[in-house]
Amino acid sequence: TSLDSSYISDLAWGQAGFTHIPTGDTPRDISGLAARVHALDASRPVPQWLGSNAWVLSGDRTASGEVIFCNDAHMSYASPSVWYEAHIVTPDLEYYGNHIGGLPFPAIGHTRDHAWGITMFVNDEIDFYRETIDGDRYLHGGEWLPLDITTEVIEVAGEEPVEFEVRKTHHGPVLEDDLAMWWTFNHYPENRIHEAFYGFSRGSGIESFAASAELVHAPGINVMYGDKQGDIGWWASAKLPIRPDHVDTKVAIDGTDPANDPTGWYGFDMNPKLVNPERGFVYSANNAPQPNDSVRYPGHYYAGNTRATGIFEALSEPKNDWTVADAQAIQLDHHSPVYRQNAEALVAYADAAGAEVEDFMRGWDGGHLVEDVAPTLYYRWMYRTIRGAMYDEFERAAPEGSAQEKFESWHKTIVSENSFPRLLANANSPWWDDVRTEEEEDASVIVAAALKAARTDLKEALGDDASKWHYGRLHTVVHRHAMTDAPLVGDFLNVGPYAVPSAKDALNKYEFKLKEAVNYDVFSGPSMRIGIDFADVDAAESILPTGQSGNVFSPFYDNQADLYHAGQFRKQRMDRADIEAHETAVARIERAQ
Repeated sequence: TSLDSSYISDLAWGQAGFTHIPTGDTPRDISGLAARVHALDASRPVPQWLGSNAWVLSGDRTASGEVIFCNDAHMSYASPSVWYEAHIVTPDLEYYGNHIGGLPFPAIGHTRDHAWGITMFVNDEIDFYRETIDGDRYLHGGEWLPLDITTEVIEVAGEEPVEFEVRKTHHGPVLEDDLAMWWTFNHYPENRIHEAFYGFSRGSGIESFAASAELVHAPGINVMYGDKQGDIGWWASAKLPIRPDHVDTKVAIDGTDPANDPTGWYGFDMNPKLVNPERGFVYSANNAPQPNDSVRYPGHYYAGNTRATGIFEALSEPKNDWTVADAQAIQLDHHSPVYRQNAEALVAYADAAGAEVEDFMRGWDGGHLVEDVAPTLYYRWMYRTIRGAMYDEFERAAPEGSAQEKFESWHKTIVSENSFPRLLANANSPWWDDVRTEEEEDASVIVAAALKAARTDLKEALGDDASKWHYGRLHTVVHRHAMTDAPLVGDFLNVGPYAVPSAKDALNKYEFKLKEAVNYDVFSGPSMRIGIDFADVDAAESILPTGQSGNVFSPFYDNQADLYHAGQFRKQRMDRADIEAHETAVARIERAQ
């Protein structure tokens, strides 16, 4: 079963002007692959980069007259904390940086002269090709070419090594029977991302910093910059492939036709960037860059505009006396204007159906305090509405018994959530009709039924008294250790739970998945927060979600957790006298004799 363009047009499937509507079947093995990827992602003990915020204000916009730099990189939560902060001083170098495993240089940090930070670019850098394979060969351009076949060995502690065969076409490894993956990371031979981060910490001015930003090829990142000289900048750092205009990267591409392959790479000068703009600030929140007339930036992975719009509107106010404290208030903003607008649309549809709607949903400002009840109902209502509108199509199209799995896999994508406002805006969308019935349902019928189902869900989970459906009862975060499932010690190693004033998509973004189970368990959010005013670098502030130490018996394992979840900060001490005045221990490393 296929969906025609009237269905697809109501999905946030890509950027305007670059959307190719697929009208054929979605291969079932791709759908199955998506489900397995989601399951694997949920079970892995390493953090995923899921969203971030960053902005830099020029001195013309600040109370001090110097640049203010802010960044909060979002990742899956973990215990110990993802980042390790270090203040490095040598005769030739001094910086304070946030370090992450696998990268010997700080990904985010500052010297006394400049600061740098990152968000994910989330550009579309992976394509899937449908190959025609016969034994150990595949068809391309009318010729049969040999598969590149190797045997890989994974050593497993306490068990026999695991051997498996890797089969590759020129597009990349074959993941399923005939589905190969093309990835920028594997295809561009000179990915110098380590050199880029090395250069970030040793740059001497905005021009040398930009040269380092050019070295990042994959994964794509937004690089933010501010310095003591008053310069500010943003670069989308990635190697962008030149794809033929007719190729739709959102579905499996015919791998037999050479005309479907990428034809080259854009130069870095074509990448999105902004340096020293007249408005006095640059920002990034994983949002899509402004389209370039000559370059296409495909990526249905871009986050919605809630956070980006929030930053832009706040910094666009006629205010030229910004402080770090003002900027920190933006980082902690838990209001979502998009969710407020969605709620207004839901209430209007329910009213049209004559359904009773709780008073607290009327006039909701999109806030997410832990004692609020409106967001508790909103998210459940949102899930039930999407399910009511779309599940019937999944049930009709999916193999018997797999509709729930397929629907949940779809609903975990960014496309699903980004499509919700568009669906609500179109009362005539074909999604509203339940194809399993003879009647033709409309939006008001589906939304009213969804409200009733959401109300039942919450009564079963939280009780009949809606005034006690406090958001913090369902919306909690636990920073889980890699051994979280180990008997006896798992809970001891975890940090939390904490109820927090944050939203699924606000500047203070704590991510969770809307699903059949009635909980809003957080799995990702700000993995750190920093704020720097170059008028006083020694007063720079930061915070980690749990603590600096990986030793559960150390007082520094979770000593920042209460501060972090209360929206507070601590100093990033760089002044030697200040450090010595607050030291608790000294470790000296000496050369062995």
